[in-house]
Amino acid sequence: MPSFLKFADFLQNEKDLTSIQKEALHSVLFQSYQDIYVNAADLSFKIKGISLEKAYQIIKKLILENVFDGSYDCPACDSTLSLNEIFETKAVKCPECGQDIQFYHDLYIKVFGNIPEKDYEKLTFDQIAEIRIKNLAKYWRENGGITYFLLDLVNSELIQKENEREYNSFLSEFREFWVKRVLSQSKENHYFIGEIGDAYKIIFQDIVDAFNIVRIFSQEIINFDTSIFENIKSKFPIFPKFKIVIDCVNLPTDRNGRPIDPGDVFIKTANRTYDINSASVTQLYRAEAKLKEYKDSYYKNWEKFDIALWLMDSAFEILSNYSIIPESEKNLTGPNLYMLKNKTILPIEIFKP
Repeated sequence: MPSFLKFADFLQNEKDLTSIQKEALHSVLFQSYQDIYVNAADLSFKIKGISLEKAYQIIKKLILENVFDGSYDCPACDSTLSLNEIFETKAVKCPECGQDIQFYHDLYIKVFGNIPEKDYEKLTFDQIAEIRIKNLAKYWRENGGITYFLLDLVNSELIQKENEREYNSFLSEFREFWVKRVLSQSKENHYFIGEIGDAYKIIFQDIVDAFNIVRIFSQEIINFDTSIFENIKSKFPIFPKFKIVIDCVNLPTDRNGRPIDPGDVFIKTANRTYDINSASVTQLYRAEAKLKEYKDSYYKNWEKFDIALWLMDSAFEILSNYSIIPESEKNLTGPNLYMLKNKTILPIEIFKP
C-alpha cells in the first residue's frame, strides 16, 4: 500500500517542484475515487510544467523510496516485473523476451482509490455512474478540457442490410469484447456514454489514456473471432474495420462566451445513463460527419490495417507535443489520419476525391 508519510517526506525534499505542482501530484496520487494506474506520460500531461523526463524521475523516486509499488507488464510476452527490480538492475529490455522497455509509457504505479474495492462493489449502477460523472466534471472544471471518443464500425449500414441477423449477433459479441478486453484496460476515469447502433461514445478524463485504448484495441481486435459471421465475411472479406475519432472538448460556454459549469451539461437520459448537452460536442459530431469526404484516404489501406484513427485539431496538438504519435505535419485541409494494426501506427496523407 502507498505510504502517505513517505510521500509527505518526498514532497518536502523535492525542491524542484512548485507548491501548485506538489498539490497537483497529491491530487493525482491520493485523491482518486477508484484504483488507477499512472505512468510518466500521465503525470506530465496532468501536471503543468513537468516534462516527461521529470515525471519519469518522480515515479522512479517514489518507487525506490518505497512510497508506491509498481509493475511492468511486457506488451510482447505478458511477463510482469516489479519496478524496484527494473530500477535496481537498470534494465532497458524485458529479461524474458528482450522487448525494449518504453520508460515513459510502460512503467506504472498503482494508485489506490478512496473507496475500498469491497465497498465499490456494493455500489449500484446509478451510484457508480454518478461518481464517475462528478469526477469527470471536477476534472473538466479544474483542467479546462476532457476527451471525447467516437468509435464506428465501417460499412455498418451495408453490412446490416446484407444480413441483419448476423449483424446483430456481431454487435452483441463485439460489445462484450470491447468492454471486457479493451475498455477494462483504461488507466484513468472514463464514462461509457452509450451506443447508437454500432457507434460507441465514451468520455475520457485523459487523452493519453484514450489514445492508449486505441493502441490496445488495435492489438486485441486481432484475436476477435469473426469466423462465425460467414455471410457477412463472404460479402465483406476485410470485415470488421473501425473508424475512431478523438478530440478534446474545452470548457462549455453560453452564447455570450460566459463559462458554464461542466456539471450542468451532463444530463441523465431515459435509460439512466448520462450524456453531454454541449455545443462543443455538437460541433464534433458535425465535423465527424464530414470525414466521409476523405474516405478514399483510408479505404485503400484496409487490407493492411484494422483501424482508421482521426485526431481532430486539439487532440493532434496535445499528442504531438508529448511525442506520443509518429511525427507528422498538421494537415491544413482537415484532421490528421492514422492507420493502426497490432499497435503499429502509420500517418496517412489525406485527400478529397
